[in-house]
Amino acid sequence: MTDDNRIEQMEARIREANDLAAAFARDPHRPVYHFTPPAAWMNDINGALFWKGRYHIFYQYNPHGAYWHLIQWGHASST
Repeated sequence: MTDDNRIEQMEARIREANDLAAAFARDPHRPVYHFTPPAAWMNDINGALFWKGRYHIFYQYNPHGAYWHLIQWGHASST
């Protein structure tokens, strides 16, 4: 496989992921009041606070899959 083929495959996967994210965003069953991550898995919402005119939450997040592994901390705030 050439580098050009790998790049084309990667670009195709990125387009597919973006299309899927857009479809999930339009899903009528997706929560609109409760915070949900852009993809994959989140847990353990912490540190909800109001600071400088915005609401903030921090949460555990695995952007690589819908399971507990390789956890990172995420942050979301109101606009």
